Amino acid sequence: MVGTRNRKGTRTLSRPTQPKRKTVLRRTRPALPGLVLVVLLAVALLAVAVGLLGRLPGFGPYALYVDDIAIQPAHAFAGRYDVFIRPLTEAAGIYTNWDAATGKVSIGGQPVRTRLVDGEAATDLAPLARRLKMRFTVNHWRRQIRVYSGRALLPVVPAGRVARVFLDGAVLTEKAIEAGDDVLVSLKVATLALGASSGRGPGGEVLFEGKPIAGYNRAGVIYIPAGEACARKGVRFSPLGLDRYYMNSGAPVLTPGDERPPTAIKKVATADKVVALTFDDELVPETAKLLDILEEKKVPATFFVTGRSIAWQPAIATRIIDEGAEIGNHTYDHTHLNEISDIDEVRAEILGTRRAVYAATGTATELFRPPGGILTRDGEKAIAGSGQKLILWTVSVGDYLPRKKAADIVKGVVRGASPGGIILLHNAPPATIEALPAIIDQLKANGYRFLTLSELLGLPTNQGGGGTR
Repeated sequence: MVGTRNRKGTRTLSRPTQPKRKTVLRRTRPALPGLVLVVLLAVALLAVAVGLLGRLPGFGPYALYVDDIAIQPAHAFAGRYDVFIRPLTEAAGIYTNWDAATGKVSIGGQPVRTRLVDGEAATDLAPLARRLKMRFTVNHWRRQIRVYSGRALLPVVPAGRVARVFLDGAVLTEKAIEAGDDVLVSLKVATLALGASSGRGPGGEVLFEGKPIAGYNRAGVIYIPAGEACARKGVRFSPLGLDRYYMNSGAPVLTPGDERPPTAIKKVATADKVVALTFDDELVPETAKLLDILEEKKVPATFFVTGRSIAWQPAIATRIIDEGAEIGNHTYDHTHLNEISDIDEVRAEILGTRRAVYAATGTATELFRPPGGILTRDGEKAIAGSGQKLILWTVSVGDYLPRKKAADIVKGVVRGASPGGIILLHNAPPATIEALPAIIDQLKANGYRFLTLSELLGLPTNQGGGGTR
């Protein structure tokens, strides 16, 4: 403190003057690690909240049963239960009409409000059950919904030993039941593997190839006698001993693998400028347009098709083979493998399509491509155990997308092509049909030759590694 006197002689105290400090502005970096931590914590909390919400009553997936038959699950949200119309009405034996042109669904001639989930019509269960005059109950504790059609329930599967059933050399199911003189197998597995029609009749009876067949229930799964099912499809059924049975469709016998995860083939190592054109999905009338182009350009290709579409378009399947192209396996009904919870159904999807290819064309294939390229552990075991080669791709340009333009498809394929590459296209969007001539011409101009996948892999053409024609 400093003392001073004023005129009156009074002394006052004052603080000494401090020198002014210079303010220096410094740029500070944001706390990036802390920000990342906060974001990760928020995401984790959100995931926990969503998981908890899915376990609350009235939220998340519910197992769905029609009478005593398990079908695709329902999805609950705030007391609303969305169900897929087709499996529900098929299990209940009720006719449903879907207009592919308009996308409208009608039951008994009356339209039903729907929304598309993965391309399939779904609707609210409550108004649908009222319309069909069926009651349903919801068990939130077990997360089950049971719809009652008023029909008699199926008898329970009789007690018996578990047995294995093979189809053309590969394991089809390991959950068959020896019951007296019958060997019972899942209706779904038998339907897929044998390419049959099946369902419930108006009186609740089980139909297989349009005729009643003995049906049993175990935990929501229908079982039927394997021998009778095979007889209706002209397939030999015989015992092998040691709780094993054999279905022989006439296709060449497979050489099963050891069920280790198969190696996915995306391209072939080569310096030669060769590529394989492949087309996925159902055989449709428009497939003929693709074949016209391939025939005109003298270019072979490989078509990965579904087993059910071969039954719809057998003439096109035969034409594919006759014109030097080949057919690969794309499951029986284009179900993504992650949507199948039973490995036996995955096996049936694969083996049933192979049987369908041979029945229509006289050729066998061990080339398999899963829909969407989606794999699961059970899927990998089924693929390897069925002796299949897992085929993926090098180039995919999304040609199946509704607004995809032909010019963009051409540009993407030509840019992505490489020696030994596998080009994925689809069967048969209009833009793909329009783009195909330019794809072939430009790749040829760039020095590329076209091979079937079997040729690219060094396998016999039109056989996919097995079978005769």
